[in-house]
Amino acid sequence: MAEKPKKKVLKEVMFDADELEEEIALHIPEPELLQESKKMSKDAFLKSVGLDHRPNSIRAIEAWEKYNKG
Repeated sequence: MAEKPKKKVLKEVMFDADELEEEIALHIPEPELLQESKKMSKDAFLKSVGLDHRPNSIRAIEAWEKYNKG
């Protein structure tokens, strides 16, 4: 059997300058949304990763340290 040639879809879109600015504005987050999110407390973080039952274990300590670095 001969393989069918793959189809390609090309799409060209034209915008007015005003429409283009509006379209770009829709995809750029507001400056206040770009602020760094607040980090969780140690207890909240350990609970979120399922290590809250052993907060002083090596795994919990390493996970908390890794979270604080990132």
